[in-house]
Amino acid sequence: MNFTAHVVGFDLTEEEHAGLACIAENTGGVFVPAQNANELRDALAHVQSVVDLQPLSPPEPVTGPEPQQQVNAEIEVEAPATVVTGASFAVSWSSMIDPQDYVTIVPVGADDTTYGDYQRVRDDTEANLIAPADPGLYEVRYVLDEGTRVVGFAPVEVVEAEVTISAPDEVTTGASFIVSWSSSVHPQDYVTIVSAGADEGSYTNYQRVRDDTENSLTAPSEPGLYEVRYVLEEGARTLASASIEVVEAEVILNGPDVARAQTSLRINWSMAIHPQDYITIVPAGADEGTYRDYIRVRTDLEGDMNAPAEPGLYEIRYVLQEGTRTVSSRMLEVVGADAPLDDGAGLVVPAQASPGETITVSWSDTAESADQRVSIARADQADFGWIEAHRVGKETTLELTMPNEPGRYEVRYLDIGGQAVLGRAIVEVE
Repeated sequence: MNFTAHVVGFDLTEEEHAGLACIAENTGGVFVPAQNANELRDALAHVQSVVDLQPLSPPEPVTGPEPQQQVNAEIEVEAPATVVTGASFAVSWSSMIDPQDYVTIVPVGADDTTYGDYQRVRDDTEANLIAPADPGLYEVRYVLDEGTRVVGFAPVEVVEAEVTISAPDEVTTGASFIVSWSSSVHPQDYVTIVSAGADEGSYTNYQRVRDDTENSLTAPSEPGLYEVRYVLEEGARTLASASIEVVEAEVILNGPDVARAQTSLRINWSMAIHPQDYITIVPAGADEGTYRDYIRVRTDLEGDMNAPAEPGLYEIRYVLQEGTRTVSSRMLEVVGADAPLDDGAGLVVPAQASPGETITVSWSDTAESADQRVSIARADQADFGWIEAHRVGKETTLELTMPNEPGRYEVRYLDIGGQAVLGRAIVEVE
């Protein structure tokens, strides 16, 4: 580093003076000693006079970037006079200035920095753009990447696309149904089903239109009024819609009321709404969407499943794949793997009763042990726990009064001496 040091030595020893003088001499400066205030004032004045007499060194030139040359080229751009909203269309340009330049479509009069759908020019002279979703007057522009300056343009009018869409007036929850449309504007456009009056851009189950004019959608799991919409990929704008009502599916499930743990069960259902719907067995009252082992309904109306390993109260459920909503269920009691379900008792009990109602219970077994009883118990009570129990002899019928509290109860035919349940049946008190 080149510099000049002028040094004033104030109130220093001779040795200190000698050191500072050496620094001044080696850098081309002057050394002035001073022992008091007057000498210090004189020394500073002397140094200032020396500085004033020395010419200033001219600053070294600063090297900067070369000024950029202004590109004055004019590019000829060609585009169709009219295109439909959301459609893909070809544009071309006469030459390429820089591969990072781009062509874009914008409203007429937009600022140079505005851009819509765009493509880099690369080493090409043509590309495809997608027309805006809203009709109007637009420009296709060739824009320099450096400085975002427009050097060529062509006017384009974007007109409304005419598309119609149709669907059934009514479908059941979770069912697959056919929707059709008159033409495809762009392959990435889509059809979807949404709640009536849903915000623009909303969608649920959907299908891309591709080059087709029909496809299938899946109805929502909740009944209500909906719309099937044809939506442009560009701008997510709805071009066409049709009203559709989604109604509750009515599925009837059949299966055993009681089963031993891990035994095979035959379950059937009245209809298959969607092939991906499923049958599952879950603990009674489990949250919606809960599942354990399951079977898809496919196009079948029956199937086999194993009962759960743990005894207790369960539900057999028909669940929609769409929304994982249960549309039908029935209760299943799982008892121990070695528990008798009806070991010859032939117990016959009404499936439902009102609170406090007296029902008739019958059986075919006749007493062989000293202590056989017919009991009424809560469904979750232990086998030999009960609310009320009646000893039976040669008779084969009994009048039994139901509890006043609504709920799920079980009538049991018990062999007290042999500690065996010879029969059992569920009664819904409601």
